[in-house]
Amino acid sequence: MLMIRLAAEVAKYFPAAEIVELHHAMKRDAPSGTALMTAAAIARARRRPAEEAARLGAPVRDPAAERSGPGARLEAVEEMAPPSRGLILNGIPIHSVRLPGLVAHQEVLFGGEGETLLLRHDATTRAAFMPGLRLAVEKVMTLDRLVVGLENLLD
Repeated sequence: MLMIRLAAEVAKYFPAAEIVELHHAMKRDAPSGTALMTAAAIARARRRPAEEAARLGAPVRDPAAERSGPGARLEAVEEMAPPSRGLILNGIPIHSVRLPGLVAHQEVLFGGEGETLLLRHDATTRAAFMPGLRLAVEKVMTLDRLVVGLENLLD
């Protein structure tokens, strides 16, 4: 969840971004929920007119083409078969990789004129998920309402 927050902050300063998420071969969804949440957070953080984005060097996209293509609506992602190995969501390309030997990895690449910035998170074993699980278990009894998403339990 920290990566999503960092990506949203960085997105304010770079005109272009792409997400590459890599998971084990048995993961059924592609792109991952984390990649979708990251793309949504980047899009919310940007909220700038298309003219300004183009001036900053962001790729010019055809919204009509995006509405008719894969992943045009979030619901379409769930209906796709086989899973998407590349789609554009909210103007942000997401690339999915499913291979044996991987656990969970995500890169968010940002680009601007003459520079790039890369955020990367690697979970090399499932033990990396335990601190989040522990946080959820500890906080659940203090909640007075339904809370969805680990990010909503963070300070």
